Amino acid sequence: MALWRVLSVAAAAHAGTLGERPELRADAVGYTGGWGSVGEAARLEMRSKAGWKWEFPGEGAAYAARQERRLAEILALEHYQERLDNFVQYTQVRSVPNFTETGFAVVRIDEALHGRLKARLHERMADARSEGEVQGIYGASHPTFVNHGEQKLLEELKPTMEAWVPGVEAGLTPVTAYGMRVYGRGASLAFHTDRVDSHIISGIVHVDHAYDADDEPWPIEIEGHDGERHAVSLEPGQMLLYESAKCPHGRSTALKGDFYASVFVHFKPTDMASEWPFSQQDVWVAVPPGWDAEPLKNDGNAGERWAGAFLTHDSMEVAGMPPRGPSSATSARRPKRDLPKAVEARRNAVPAPAPNAGRRQAANARNKLAPKIDAALLAKAEAAA
Repeated sequence: MALWRVLSVAAAAHAGTLGERPELRADAVGYTGGWGSVGEAARLEMRSKAGWKWEFPGEGAAYAARQERRLAEILALEHYQERLDNFVQYTQVRSVPNFTETGFAVVRIDEALHGRLKARLHERMADARSEGEVQGIYGASHPTFVNHGEQKLLEELKPTMEAWVPGVEAGLTPVTAYGMRVYGRGASLAFHTDRVDSHIISGIVHVDHAYDADDEPWPIEIEGHDGERHAVSLEPGQMLLYESAKCPHGRSTALKGDFYASVFVHFKPTDMASEWPFSQQDVWVAVPPGWDAEPLKNDGNAGERWAGAFLTHDSMEVAGMPPRGPSSATSARRPKRDLPKAVEARRNAVPAPAPNAGRRQAANARNKLAPKIDAALLAKAEAAA
């Protein structure tokens, strides 16, 4: 049984210290289309005008080191599409801010709510519809879907989500609740971050599972703000809270068991303009020069492991991913090149908005109504994994 180090406050990042805040949004500098809608020289000119500097003075040493290792591995990818998609994910991870010190936590949901979800799962699992092939999910069988049936699920969980991110002064707006997704035997999940424009603060509600052995769980693995990858084994009725657009997460091992079922809930800051000024176009503009450093093949082959908007560089390998080609065996030793370096240990030129007393009072009132987040649950979940 692998034991993962429990997060300590000293190793974590203070809320709001990670990432970079540009001076102008993508639409303000004229970038409104998709990737490739403007030439690379024009995109880089827009990037400079927007004020992206690729400077991260708030990163701790371990966090920065992990990101630099990721950079080297991504630059070793030889196929255009896989390199590009990994680099866009990497840019998002490094550029957007954090709202919590750790990036994730574990809470227990209401027993009655869990009871309803579990009963509905077992009543309908035998007749669940197949989700078909889902990019980023590996294994011999496709995941299936059982409707969670809770009309007020997002409203019921919202106080817990808002209590976890008290710095989001205007509160959170519910986006979507998806599930129950039922993973089958042998499933694994590629690492990724979620949609930058909507899936910001999220939760995984674990409904139930059937393992072959309790000492071989199927943990969710997530990169915390301390620069470490943590494995968290959820018990039925627990929910993982996580900054889903910031922290890469996945499941690298194959599920040893008959099924694993969860519901995914997603929220975003109500005041996106001031508290989360990021769209997909902003991330595309932020991609630094040098991402396309040679050698790079654009021959119609997306790459052996390409999986769309998922991280597929070597340290993100999960069970079921195809092997690398022989030409890639030594490419990881290729040095990084042509990327700008941080030049000053300072905060971004544009400060965060000043606190609003009215919003803070409202946030405090919301937090008093929410269940208390117990740090011991997280420690137990990590130890179990």
